[in-house]
Amino acid sequence: MTPLGAAALAERRARREEQREAEEAAACPFAPKLNEISVRLAEGSEGGGQPVLARMQAWSAGRCERQREREQALEEEEAALFTPSISEATQLLLTARPGRLSETEEERTVRLARTDPLVREEWRAAAEAASLARHPFAPRIDGISARIARPKSDDELMRDPRGKARRASAVEAWRRAEEEGRTFAPRLSAASEAIAARVTDRLHPADQATLSERVQAEMRERA
Repeated sequence: MTPLGAAALAERRARREEQREAEEAAACPFAPKLNEISVRLAEGSEGGGQPVLARMQAWSAGRCERQREREQALEEEEAALFTPSISEATQLLLTARPGRLSETEEERTVRLARTDPLVREEWRAAAEAASLARHPFAPRIDGISARIARPKSDDELMRDPRGKARRASAVEAWRRAEEEGRTFAPRLSAASEAIAARVTDRLHPADQATLSERVQAEMRERA
C-alpha cells in the first residue's frame, strides 16, 4: 500500500472513531469533570491530549516510516551478501531454464540422449514445413527418375555388370602395382614352373599366395 493510501485509510478510520465516540458520548449521560492535575496527566500521556484523527495520522506516518526503515535495512543487508560473478551462459540458464540447475546426472543424460534430439527434430520439421510453405514449387518425377533415385540393394550392386567391370579393373590395377613394387624376382626352371602351376590350381582360395590370386579364384567360383 502506498503512503497516500495508508494516510487516507487512517483518516477514514479516525473519522469513524470520532463518530463512534460522539455517539457514545451522546448516549452516555455520565460526564465526569477533570481537575487541572488530571488534564496535565492526560496531556503528558502517549497521545498528548490530541484528538483521535491527529493520533491516527501520527501513527500511520510512524508506521510508514518504520516500513521504509525496514526496507532500507533489508537492502543494505542484501548488498553486504556475497554475490559471485555469473557468466552469460549461466545467467541465460537461470532466466530461461531454471529447472536444469537442479537436474541430476541421470536426468541430464536422458535429456541429452532423448529429449533434446526430439526437440531438435521437431524444430527442424517445423522449419522445413515453413520453408516448403514459402516455396510452392513441387517438381514431378517420372518412373525412370524414381527408379534411378531409388537406392540399390547389395545384391543388385553385385549383379551390376558395370560394377563388376569396375571391380575387375581395380583388382587388375592393384595387381600391376603390386607386381611393379616387387624387387625380388626368382628364376624358376621349367619343371618348377609346371609343378607350381599344378599345385596352384588345386589350392583353396584362402591358401593362395597373393590377394590378387585369392580375388581371381573367388571370381571364378562366383562365375
